[in-house]
Amino acid sequence: MGQVLGKNSCFECGKPIDEEDSEKRGGLCKDCFKEFVRVFNEKKIQNAIRFCESHQPVVMRQENGKPFYECYLPTIMEAVEVESEKPNVKKLNLNVDFGQGGLQRRGNLVGLAGFCYDPEYYWATTPENVFDAWNWFNQKIQANEDYWMAIESDIVRDFIDNNWNPFNNEFRDSLTLSILSLILHLYVLDSMKVDVSQKLSEIRRHIRGGIEKYEKLSRNVEFSTNYKVSRRAMQRVTDLRVFLAHLCSESRLATFAKLHGFDVTLSIRPDLIINSKKIDVKKPVERYVIPKKRDFITFVSDESTVIENLSNHVREGLRQKVDVVAIEVNHLEKRPIKGFNSKWLGPTIVLKNALMNAIGYDKKGTVLLFRINSKGCFGRVLRCWKFQE
Repeated sequence: MGQVLGKNSCFECGKPIDEEDSEKRGGLCKDCFKEFVRVFNEKKIQNAIRFCESHQPVVMRQENGKPFYECYLPTIMEAVEVESEKPNVKKLNLNVDFGQGGLQRRGNLVGLAGFCYDPEYYWATTPENVFDAWNWFNQKIQANEDYWMAIESDIVRDFIDNNWNPFNNEFRDSLTLSILSLILHLYVLDSMKVDVSQKLSEIRRHIRGGIEKYEKLSRNVEFSTNYKVSRRAMQRVTDLRVFLAHLCSESRLATFAKLHGFDVTLSIRPDLIINSKKIDVKKPVERYVIPKKRDFITFVSDESTVIENLSNHVREGLRQKVDVVAIEVNHLEKRPIKGFNSKWLGPTIVLKNALMNAIGYDKKGTVLLFRINSKGCFGRVLRCWKFQE
C-alpha cells in the first residue's frame, strides 16, 4: 500500500475520507477498498488452489521430533472447475470430503475438519480419552452429524477467508482447539462428580437455536451461488463456535480448581462458584502479531499474540456483582487498564496460589488473570476500581 497520509485520508490514494468510513474499510476510500476486495478475492482463490494442489499435510513438530499439530486439509480438499456464466473466465469450486463428520483420528492426533492435535501435548491425555469425551458429549447434548458437518464447513470457510487477510490478525483455528478442550474438560468434571447439567443445557439451547437459524437461511435458493447469502447463514455457525470456545475458559478454570482441591460449582450467572465465591470468567479475543511477508499458512503461538486490553472485560465482569472476575490471558505482564485505577497484588505465581489469593481477598474489584497451557499454570491477582470512586 501507499504512504499513510493521515487519519482521515485514504492510505492508498490520499483522498479525504471521514473517520467512520476509515474505520469500516481499514483506512481505504470506497473505490480503493473495492479494488482491494477484488485483488484480495483473486489472491484468496489462487492461494486456495495452490493449497489444494500440494496434497500434503502441513505438520508442526515438537523439539523431540514428535508431531503435535497437523493440518491435513490439503489431502481432503480439491479445486474443481465448473461452468462459468462469463466467457473465457475460469470458475472453480472448492470441494472438501470430510468423510464421516465429527471427530477424526490420524495416528495419535485427533481433530475436526482437517485440523488435528496431539492429546498428550495439549490435554495430557490419550486419543481414546478424547473419543470417550466426544461420545459422552454428543449423547448429552443430542448433537447429530449434521451439526458437526456445519461446524466443520465453517472451520474451512473461516480458514480460507481469513488466514491471509492483512486486515484481520485473528487466527481463528484456535476455536477448534478450544471446542475440543471444552468437551474434554466437561467430561473430566462430570467424572469427578461435578454437576455439569446447567452448562450442558446452556450449550444445547445455543446449538439448537443457532443450527435452526442456519438451516432456515441455508434453504435459500441463493445459498450456493451468493456469497452474502451463504455468509449470513454461516455466521450463525461461527457465532456458535465462538460461544463454545468462550465456555472453554470456564471449564478449564473449573477443572483446574477441582483437581487442586477447591470446591467447584458450575452455574450460568455467575459462571462458577469456587469455595463459595462467585466467579465471572472472561476470554479476550486473541489478536496475533503476524508478519506482512508470510507464507500461505502462518502458525502462531500464545507468545505471538498482542498483550490483551482488559478494560472492557473488567468492566463487564464487575457489572455481574461477583466476588472475582477471572480473565484467561496469554500474557500476565502488568499493564494499564483504561478507565480504572488498578493495584497489582504481587508478581506472577503458580495458579493454585493465585486462585487461593483471589478468592481469599475480600475487597471489591478483585481480578484474577490466569494462563493454563502445556508450559504450566500461572496466575496474577489485581484490584480494579473506576477513576471516579
